[in-house]
Amino acid sequence: MNTMTDLVTLNCRRLAVAWGYPDDLKPHWRLGYCQGDGVCYYGRITPSEIPRLVEGMKARGRLDERTASVLNRLAATERLDITLRHTGRYTHSGCTDIITDDVPGYARNLQVRFETVLREDFDSLCDEAESEGYSLLDARWPYPYFQGDDRKASLLCRRTGHLTVQAEITGYDDAEMFFIDDELAYNCLILPALEQDVRFPQVRFSVTVTETGEELASRYCDMFFRSAEPLRRAFFGIRHEVKALFAEARHSLEERRQIYHDIRLAV
Repeated sequence: MNTMTDLVTLNCRRLAVAWGYPDDLKPHWRLGYCQGDGVCYYGRITPSEIPRLVEGMKARGRLDERTASVLNRLAATERLDITLRHTGRYTHSGCTDIITDDVPGYARNLQVRFETVLREDFDSLCDEAESEGYSLLDARWPYPYFQGDDRKASLLCRRTGHLTVQAEITGYDDAEMFFIDDELAYNCLILPALEQDVRFPQVRFSVTVTETGEELASRYCDMFFRSAEPLRRAFFGIRHEVKALFAEARHSLEERRQIYHDIRLAV
């Protein structure tokens, strides 16, 4: 079970692991397009976890072979330990202090250089996690169909003299649960959103009486579509949900007709 908060956190963790950082680092994020927003991590990188990080940094061109070899030897003798400590009230990478401990005196210069390149690497990781986090949030609440809780654009609105059918994107994370495990969430939601430009908003469909606005039926469902695709394809994919909505509305109308009929007979 995952809300969008869980999905962004999961992606932050997966991204850090892909870069060679340990899987138990804690991501801390806030993404509201405000000053101080961003992604950072905190936790400890133990000596046994350092070789994997060093290998990742070497692959990204931040460490040469000789420096990587020395760092691995220090880690093997438990003479290198890294702490990422969150400081301050913001969530960008600058709010994380990088501390290396237990380094012997003869390697002090190496320690300083390593802290510098580790800071650069860590900042890049946080920037990437922030960018992907915004992409995921935009996939759930895509512009221009959703522009904030009070600025929703209707995906669909069809009116007749009697009934109105409407579909609009919902904007409440707490009510949005994906009943899937982390692996399925990553492969079926996160990767398609990041790599294939797939959108997956939750949509509320409703049928109301045009004249009075009285709601006859409503239903929530998740839609999936690429941003460049026409929306009619996405509606085709949830046609069974739409049919169920209309069936519920018909049932509601029949109940009301029966109530009005009984009232007339009683009078």
